[in-house]
Amino acid sequence: MTIKVNVDTISHEDIQKVIEYYNQNKPVDEQPISRLQRYEGGFQISLPDMTEVMCDANKKIKQLRWHKQCLVAGFYMGFTDSEEQLLYKSLVYVLGESSVILS
Repeated sequence: MTIKVNVDTISHEDIQKVIEYYNQNKPVDEQPISRLQRYEGGFQISLPDMTEVMCDANKKIKQLRWHKQCLVAGFYMGFTDSEEQLLYKSLVYVLGESSVILS
């Protein structure tokens, strides 16, 4: 799956609203989403089993980074299908259905 947005920029406030919507609607037993602190930006979900492991920080999270208005995993572990579906719904909730495409 690929999530694409049809807007040039998304405000910090809207990103925060996406995160809040996602976390309010995720299953109770799943980890929360947060802002990915990388140059490209994006979203991340921590992998609790990896917190104590000595390895690259990118291997301790699932992540989707912005690339050409799409959220992509690239070389890293991406979200599960259900996590991507919820992120899509969260983006639609904040940005509107006409601004977000899931393919």
